[in-house]
Amino acid sequence: MLYAGIAEKREYAILCLKKVIQLNPSNHAARQWLEKLSADSASPPTATQPRPEVIPSSIQRLQPGQQPLPPKRTSKTNRALVILAVSFLAVAAASCVLGTILGANIFPRNAKNSTANAPISQVAITAVTQIVGDSPVTQNVVTAVTEVAGPTYTPLPTYTPQPIPTPIEILVTATFPPDFTELYRFSGTGKSTTDLFSLQTGIIRVKWEYTGDSNFAFYIRRLDNDARDLIENTVGATSGQKIFNVGNSDQYLFDIDLARGDWVITVEFKP
Repeated sequence: MLYAGIAEKREYAILCLKKVIQLNPSNHAARQWLEKLSADSASPPTATQPRPEVIPSSIQRLQPGQQPLPPKRTSKTNRALVILAVSFLAVAAASCVLGTILGANIFPRNAKNSTANAPISQVAITAVTQIVGDSPVTQNVVTAVTEVAGPTYTPLPTYTPQPIPTPIEILVTATFPPDFTELYRFSGTGKSTTDLFSLQTGIIRVKWEYTGDSNFAFYIRRLDNDARDLIENTVGATSGQKIFNVGNSDQYLFDIDLARGDWVITVEFKP
């Protein structure tokens, strides 16, 4: 709008005002000014008498020996000077306000250390044009905007892996218990009773084999109380073993109650 105010021709002013409205459609002052200029240019010219030749004021008729006078300032020149002066004063005022705000932010009085969310002040300068009489006057409006900064990002600490301790190998030598030792071996055919044999406190293993095809059954009997424990009772040829825990030392024997074939019975001991 500054260029529209100092334009020498109406057409140039209209072009400038259209550009202003295109950039800022809400500029009512520019619209009113454009409508006024458009209405003046649209009105038909009235028939008038031919005007006499007018010599521009910038051209002077000098008499012989007369010195030329300095050129007079036209109204358009005065208008441009006024607009420039007003703009200079507006810029100076904006500079003072900006310096005051920045000085207060940079060198605060009795201010403590700023935190991560301290407000940040910014200055926005907006040009506003108003029509004073027939002359447009442009002024700069200074607006202070305060924004709050976001929290400061603190990176996470770098993960440092811990060393894995070296496993300690512990070798343990296993000690196997002694195997069974054969103490007695009995053999026969058919029903029978073996000789007496002595057993110490410990573990005994009784093993047998039978080759007949009839029933085979035999017991182990303790001599002091005649208590008997059944070891095997089956039909046909068979073999197997059974383990006993001997609590008291005493004498024992085997009773073969059922048998028609050959049999072998072995007694093994482990302390």
